[in-house]
Amino acid sequence: NQSTTSTRVQCDFCGLLGHTQDKCHRYIASRQQAVEGAKNRYKRGNKAQAGSSNSQNTSQQPKSSPNNANSSTVVTESAGNASLRSIHPSDPHCPLQLDADIDWNADTGATSHMTPHRHWMHHYTPYRVPIKLADHTVVYSAGVGTVVFNPVM
Repeated sequence: NQSTTSTRVQCDFCGLLGHTQDKCHRYIASRQQAVEGAKNRYKRGNKAQAGSSNSQNTSQQPKSSPNNANSSTVVTESAGNASLRSIHPSDPHCPLQLDADIDWNADTGATSHMTPHRHWMHHYTPYRVPIKLADHTVVYSAGVGTVVFNPVM
Protein backbone atom coordinates (compact mmCIF):
# COMPACT_ATOMS: atom_id res chain seq x y z
CA ASN A 1 0.00 0.00 0.00
CA GLN A 2 1.60 3.24 -1.16
CA SER A 3 -0.15 5.48 1.38
CA THR A 4 1.40 3.66 4.36
CA THR A 5 4.87 3.79 2.80
CA SER A 6 4.63 7.52 2.07
CA THR A 7 3.70 8.28 5.70
CA ARG A 8 6.87 6.51 6.88
CA VAL A 9 9.07 8.78 4.77
CA GLN A 10 10.50 11.64 6.83
CA CYS A 11 11.58 14.99 5.41
CA ASP A 12 15.25 15.77 6.06
CA PHE A 13 14.51 19.51 6.18
CA CYS A 14 11.43 19.93 8.40
CA GLY A 15 11.32 16.50 10.04
CA LEU A 16 7.67 15.87 9.26
CA LEU A 17 6.44 12.52 8.00
CA GLY A 18 4.83 11.93 4.62
CA HIS A 19 7.14 13.76 2.24
CA THR A 20 10.78 14.20 1.27
CA GLN A 21 12.83 17.41 1.18
CA ASP A 22 12.26 17.94 -2.56
CA LYS A 23 8.48 18.10 -1.90
CA CYS A 24 8.76 20.04 1.40
CA HIS A 25 6.70 23.24 1.42
CA ARG A 26 8.93 24.79 4.11
CA TYR A 27 12.08 24.03 2.11
CA ILE A 28 10.58 25.40 -1.11
CA ALA A 29 9.41 28.55 0.69
CA SER A 30 12.86 29.00 2.29
CA ARG A 31 14.57 28.70 -1.09
CA GLN A 32 12.16 31.21 -2.66
CA GLN A 33 12.72 33.58 0.26
CA ALA A 34 16.49 33.24 -0.17
CA VAL A 35 16.24 33.97 -3.90
CA GLU A 36 14.02 37.02 -3.30
CA GLY A 37 16.38 38.26 -0.60
CA ALA A 38 19.34 37.91 -2.95
CA LYS A 39 17.48 39.81 -5.68
CA ASN A 40 16.62 42.61 -3.24
CA ARG A 41 20.22 42.83 -2.01
CA TYR A 42 21.43 42.97 -5.63
CA LYS A 43 18.97 45.78 -6.42
CA ARG A 44 20.01 47.71 -3.29
CA GLY A 45 23.66 47.19 -4.24
CA ASN A 46 23.09 48.62 -7.71
CA LYS A 47 21.30 51.65 -6.23
CA ALA A 48 24.12 52.18 -3.73
CA GLN A 49 26.71 51.88 -6.49
CA ALA A 50 24.86 54.43 -8.62
CA GLY A 51 24.61 56.73 -5.60
CA SER A 52 28.30 56.38 -4.80
CA SER A 53 29.29 57.27 -8.36
CA ASN A 54 27.33 60.53 -8.03
CA SER A 55 29.13 61.51 -4.83
CA GLN A 56 32.73 60.39 -4.90
CA ASN A 57 33.81 61.85 -1.54
CA THR A 58 31.28 60.23 0.75
CA SER A 59 32.63 58.89 4.00
CA GLN A 60 31.97 55.29 4.94
CA GLN A 61 30.51 54.96 8.42
CA PRO A 62 29.86 51.61 10.08
CA LYS A 63 26.18 51.14 10.84
CA SER A 64 24.67 49.17 13.67
CA SER A 65 22.38 46.33 12.76
CA PRO A 66 18.85 47.75 12.30
CA ASN A 67 17.27 44.76 14.02
CA ASN A 68 19.06 45.14 17.34
CA ALA A 69 20.53 48.40 18.57
CA ASN A 70 22.61 46.57 21.20
CA SER A 71 23.99 44.07 18.70
CA SER A 72 27.75 43.72 18.32
CA THR A 73 27.28 43.14 14.58
CA VAL A 74 28.51 46.00 12.41
CA VAL A 75 27.58 46.43 8.76
CA THR A 76 29.94 48.41 6.57
CA GLU A 77 28.65 49.57 3.18
CA SER A 78 30.72 50.82 0.29
CA ALA A 79 30.17 51.18 -3.46
CA GLY A 80 27.18 48.87 -3.60
CA ASN A 81 28.79 46.02 -1.69
CA ALA A 82 27.93 45.18 1.88
CA SER A 83 29.92 43.11 4.29
CA LEU A 84 28.77 41.74 7.59
CA ARG A 85 31.36 41.41 10.31
CA SER A 86 30.41 39.72 13.55
CA ILE A 87 32.57 40.36 16.58
CA HIS A 88 31.94 36.92 18.02
CA PRO A 89 34.42 34.25 19.19
CA SER A 90 33.35 31.97 16.33
CA ASP A 91 34.20 34.67 13.76
CA PRO A 92 37.16 33.44 11.66
CA HIS A 93 38.72 36.92 12.01
CA CYS A 94 38.57 36.82 15.81
CA PRO A 95 42.14 36.70 17.24
CA LEU A 96 41.25 33.75 19.47
CA GLN A 97 40.28 31.70 16.42
CA LEU A 98 43.12 32.48 14.01
CA ASP A 99 44.66 29.02 14.23
CA ALA A 100 41.65 27.04 15.46
CA ASP A 101 40.18 26.25 12.04
CA ILE A 102 43.34 25.64 10.02
CA ASP A 103 42.92 21.86 9.94
CA TRP A 104 40.01 20.43 7.99
CA ASN A 105 38.95 16.88 8.70
CA ALA A 106 37.17 15.81 5.53
CA ASP A 107 34.23 13.44 5.91
CA THR A 108 34.43 11.32 2.78
CA GLY A 109 30.83 10.20 3.27
CA ALA A 110 29.43 13.73 3.36
CA THR A 111 27.57 15.17 0.40
CA SER A 112 28.79 18.72 0.99
CA HIS A 113 31.22 20.47 3.30
CA MET A 114 31.23 23.93 4.89
CA THR A 115 34.09 26.23 5.77
CA PRO A 116 34.24 29.77 7.15
CA HIS A 117 37.31 30.40 4.97
CA ARG A 118 36.15 32.07 1.75
CA HIS A 119 39.81 32.60 0.76
CA TRP A 120 40.24 28.82 0.45
CA MET A 121 37.68 28.71 -2.36
CA HIS A 122 38.58 28.41 -6.03
CA HIS A 123 35.90 29.01 -8.68
CA TYR A 124 33.57 30.52 -6.04
CA THR A 125 29.97 31.24 -7.02
CA PRO A 126 27.45 32.96 -4.73
CA TYR A 127 24.68 30.48 -3.96
CA ARG A 128 22.18 30.95 -1.13
CA VAL A 129 20.18 27.95 0.05
CA PRO A 130 18.76 26.98 3.45
CA ILE A 131 20.76 24.43 5.44
CA LYS A 132 19.20 22.65 8.40
CA LEU A 133 21.69 21.93 11.19
CA ALA A 134 21.64 19.09 13.71
CA ASP A 135 20.01 21.32 16.35
CA HIS A 136 17.17 22.03 13.85
CA THR A 137 18.18 25.65 13.27
CA VAL A 138 18.38 26.87 9.68
CA VAL A 139 21.36 28.78 8.29
CA TYR A 140 21.91 29.95 4.73
CA SER A 141 24.89 29.21 2.53
CA ALA A 142 26.86 32.10 1.06
CA GLY A 143 28.21 30.28 -1.97
CA VAL A 144 29.78 27.19 -3.44
CA GLY A 145 33.22 26.52 -4.77
CA THR A 146 36.11 24.12 -4.94
CA VAL A 147 38.66 23.81 -2.17
CA VAL A 148 42.09 22.51 -3.10
CA PHE A 149 44.24 21.38 -0.21
CA ASN A 150 47.28 19.22 0.38
CA PRO A 151 46.86 16.30 2.76
CA VAL A 152 49.30 16.18 5.66
CA MET A 153 50.92 12.77 6.09
